[in-house]
Amino acid sequence: MHLVTSRQMAAIDRRTIEQHGVPGIALMHRAGQAVVDEIVARSGSVAGDRIVVLCGRGNNGGDGFVVARLLRERKAEVSVYLLAEPEKIAGDAQIAMEEWQRIGGEVAVLADDAAVHRAATTWAGADTIIDGILGTGLSGDVRGVIRTAIDELARLRVPVVAIDIPSGISGDTGQVLGAAVKATLTVTFGLPKLGQALHPGKSYCGTLCVADIGFPQEAIRVEAGNTFLAGRDDAHAWMPRREPDAHKAAMGRVLVIAGSVGMTGAAALAAESALRAGAGLVYLACPASLNDIFEAKITEVITYPVPEVRRYRCLSLRAHGEIRRRMDEATVVALGPGIGRHRETIALVRRLVADCPRPLVIDADGLYALSPLVDLVRDAERSEDAEHTHAGERAEGAFAQGQHVVHRGEGAENVGGRKGGERTGGAFAQGQHVVLTPHYGEAARLLGCEIAEVQADPVGTCQRAAAEWGATFLLKGAPTVVCGPSGETWLNPTGNPGMATGGAGDVLTGLIAGLIAQGVAPEIAARLGAYAHGLAGDLARDKLGVHGMIAGDILRALPRALKDLAEAEG
Repeated sequence: MHLVTSRQMAAIDRRTIEQHGVPGIALMHRAGQAVVDEIVARSGSVAGDRIVVLCGRGNNGGDGFVVARLLRERKAEVSVYLLAEPEKIAGDAQIAMEEWQRIGGEVAVLADDAAVHRAATTWAGADTIIDGILGTGLSGDVRGVIRTAIDELARLRVPVVAIDIPSGISGDTGQVLGAAVKATLTVTFGLPKLGQALHPGKSYCGTLCVADIGFPQEAIRVEAGNTFLAGRDDAHAWMPRREPDAHKAAMGRVLVIAGSVGMTGAAALAAESALRAGAGLVYLACPASLNDIFEAKITEVITYPVPEVRRYRCLSLRAHGEIRRRMDEATVVALGPGIGRHRETIALVRRLVADCPRPLVIDADGLYALSPLVDLVRDAERSEDAEHTHAGERAEGAFAQGQHVVHRGEGAENVGGRKGGERTGGAFAQGQHVVLTPHYGEAARLLGCEIAEVQADPVGTCQRAAAEWGATFLLKGAPTVVCGPSGETWLNPTGNPGMATGGAGDVLTGLIAGLIAQGVAPEIAARLGAYAHGLAGDLARDKLGVHGMIAGDILRALPRALKDLAEAEG
């Protein structure tokens, strides 16, 4: 389902009226009817119920007048309050107000704060309050009597039904613009708004119902853009199909390059998750001294001990040749979980990414190695290592010969970003074959911006990053956002706060790699991986609650989540 901005929704509305000949008042009538239908569907008869309707001056207020009229026709006791000057009501909203007045409906005008406070003393006794104050076009902070009314609503314990969007919530970002109504139910029209899928707006909507009020598909196709909310039917369609004669080689080979001392769990979670995703074979390239740990820890994964930096027990640049050969044998490569931040490991990661011939999923310290900001701290790390060498610790690999391996300019801008319009070889040369999976902090580091910028606009950040890196960018958060190089963007609705636990991202990395191994295109695998990962988290939450969940619980729930999606009817 499309997710639209306020401007896109207005364009759909305008095209429906101007080019498809649907009168604006007809859309308003349908919107009001949709709200009443949802109220009745949830509460049964409204006869005798005391219902307060709060209206603003725009079309949202017009919808409110329609709702008031239809509820009165169902024998509800309806009181309407107008938070604007009546003479400023115009167009379709004026028609709706006059229709309400023609059946004897009264309009109480709340002209100042004192009037709002007096009226609010009666709202506490209502069965339902209808929020028709502000619509999706709000851009500045709410002020005046509207702010006072919203503050009064916040003190009441009465169910609130929001028309289209809770007043005070940005339809584009989900941010609270000064103050906002916290709704029990929100009935939005035509398509969900972007701000209803992003926090905090999502939590202010309560139950979100999307009502079809007759916007033509042609208007939606032309105006709605390319941002979508993933659904169960989408995830079902994205699932890989397994033939009756399937064998392990046909299900693909995943090479996981991960692990360092103290971080074996991250590597193990990623490798096991790739298996649980359905990959036929999973290999783990790990520091040689940690191999025995992995042999005992993960039974079904094939381990490859490779050269390490002995002092730090992390992958050495000398491992490049062996790992590069293993890449040729793999279907997909997952790089980064628990790999560490030693400068040799950073150099190794950059070299592997630059010449990887296979689709590549990069997470955690793999992303750190690609960040241009890493070069700012590299010299300090080299000085520290030099002190260790003078103390009797031998530097290894190319560093032992004094070679300057990680040069200025050999960072992310050469590996994945653009430089002079040219892109280097390896996985990034194939564009859509790379999936980057950062959380907000990692995304800020990759883009050289502040975390606050990512938080303020996760969708725009994801789209910008996908374009700059020429890769599929999966921005982990609430919600997770996935954008490919084409700009097509998907928000994921599954998942819960219990997934805020160490190792959850490693499970996601392995899951995406395992899906790619089975032939799912990397961009699709990122979307499906986010959905299935969140669904597994929801299954774990239903069993364990949000406080005691760990990443292993998500991993154990993956088979059930994938089974449910494979069997879903769409």
